[in-house]
Amino acid sequence: MKTYNTTKEEIQREWFVVDADGQTLGRLASRVAAILRGKHKPTFTPWLDCGDFVIIVNAEKIKVTGNRMADKVYYRHSGYIGGLKSITFGSTLIACLGWRCAACCLTIGWAARCSRSSRCTPVASIRTRRSNPKSWHCKGDGMAGEYFEGVGRRKTSVARVRLTPGNGTIVINDKPADEYFGREVDRTMLTRPLAATGTQGRYDVSVKVLGGGVTGQAAAVQMGVARALLSVDAGFRPALRQGGFLTRDARAKERKKPGLKRARKAPQYTKR
Repeated sequence: MKTYNTTKEEIQREWFVVDADGQTLGRLASRVAAILRGKHKPTFTPWLDCGDFVIIVNAEKIKVTGNRMADKVYYRHSGYIGGLKSITFGSTLIACLGWRCAACCLTIGWAARCSRSSRCTPVASIRTRRSNPKSWHCKGDGMAGEYFEGVGRRKTSVARVRLTPGNGTIVINDKPADEYFGREVDRTMLTRPLAATGTQGRYDVSVKVLGGGVTGQAAAVQMGVARALLSVDAGFRPALRQGGFLTRDARAKERKKPGLKRARKAPQYTKR
């Protein structure tokens, strides 16, 4: 007997309405996935789309067991250095459905834990959007004061810089600049854009930098300060451009090649 395979012309689709009220998330998801693929049909064919259509109602009333509201974490990555983001399952429901479970909210601090987990990733990351205000040394409560932001890059280093009106204090990764950069040449690089524009002592500098070595991070911070100064006043562009502070230096160490000692140095040739 020849094995029967369904063809596209023979596929018949139906509509299913699923009520998620009180259903367990994992069990319901597995059953819906089987219907979407068509595995509930005797004519299921793996290489054809023979599934049915599914409409889920009362999705905001889905149920999870244990402490998964706060412990279940979804991760995504932007593809850039430090681009790992995370959000908890509870925060996803609150953000997408505007929902809060009465039983969970009775647990002290559950909503606060979920919101903190959605903002803060367990691994070090550089974010291009506004993140936790408490991690920045800026004037004002909750970043209420005015600030100017710029992102600088050099080699594999990425630095996000914020300028706030102040007396010239420089803080890098929660440490003073003199403590973070031990060499004078690196500390001088940070203030060169400020000196070129005559703004030394007028702004406090708060920096989050990640990746690379000391030299690469110093150059990344320098570019971030220059770009932040452009947000302060676009008239600073000629001075910053003349000093080379706005030019992205793309030079990097060339990778080692297989069979060579370094990027291009080859072992000594021997005839025999």
